[in-house]
Amino acid sequence: MAGNETAYTAKSVTTNKATLSGTVGISGNTVFDETLTADVSGLTSTPTIPALGTLTYQWKRGTINSGANSPTYRLVQADIGSTITVTVTAANCSGSIVSAATATISKATQTAPAAPTMASRTTTSITLNEIPYCEYRIDGGQWQTSTTFNGLTPNASYNFEAYKPETATHLASAPSPTAKISTETAPQVTAVIISPNTATVPLGQTKQFTVQVIATGGADETVTWSISNQTSMLTTISTSGLLTVGSNETAATLKVKAVSNFNPAVSDEVTVTITTTGIDETALSGISIYPNPVKDELRIKSEELRINSVEICDVAGRVVETRLIASLHEGTATINVSTLPQGVYLVKIHTDKGVVTQKVVKN
Repeated sequence: MAGNETAYTAKSVTTNKATLSGTVGISGNTVFDETLTADVSGLTSTPTIPALGTLTYQWKRGTINSGANSPTYRLVQADIGSTITVTVTAANCSGSIVSAATATISKATQTAPAAPTMASRTTTSITLNEIPYCEYRIDGGQWQTSTTFNGLTPNASYNFEAYKPETATHLASAPSPTAKISTETAPQVTAVIISPNTATVPLGQTKQFTVQVIATGGADETVTWSISNQTSMLTTISTSGLLTVGSNETAATLKVKAVSNFNPAVSDEVTVTITTTGIDETALSGISIYPNPVKDELRIKSEELRINSVEICDVAGRVVETRLIASLHEGTATINVSTLPQGVYLVKIHTDKGVVTQKVVKN
């Protein structure tokens, strides 16, 4: 080699990365649908370098990769019953740090619903307004999905509750506050009135009776008929109230009774006299009394008979009102009954052909 020239050989230099060290934590509630956050404030490196570089995250449920790789993780249904860890790596470091496992992930709680409210009711059923995701019970009984409760007692109060049952992701809620709801009041039959109250029927004739059922709440009641003190089977009464007196019947007094089908049953009974001589029943039936029930003024109308006086008696037969009428004939008399107490009364109309008696209900 000429002169003072010197020969140099190139060398490669390898720099080792720092090792990631320190700790990783997880914060947040370990409950379904809550969000966990990786706490990397405890990460360092060995040796210490100015910057760890970009961090990478890997969340796991137990040993299974959850697929999440962000700094936060929202818990899903599959996490329930498992523990969660997060593994963190850094771009400028070698190695990784795994967090401690969380507590076991639990189902979320549910807030108790508001007290149930009534949608509709009858005398024997109550239907509640639907509350989303809820079941219902009555008087601490079994929970049911239906909002309708049947087979209840009229005019009775019941305690209703709602709650949200347990699901795949949520625990059952506590029961709602109690709601007290009553069924409708059942109609009450207050009187059964047979018209006419008394009748005289000649042998071999028929007599038609009518029945009025007085009830609160608009009860639609039917009645059954019966005859007592019957002297032979030749005397019968049909369900329509048509009494038939056999031509071979002997003179007798019958009791005709009508009974409502309501519970408790209410009844009325009239006396029917069977005679061998005829009386003009048509003329007696020409007197009408209305309205019935009555509140203030009772009107008596005669089409043929002359009315001389009117007596109003209580059910015990005591006269509570007497009104003399100046031979009303083919007209209408008005009697003020507004001062009478509520109840059933007998109105006796004295005519020139006899007495017509009618039951009247005072409201």
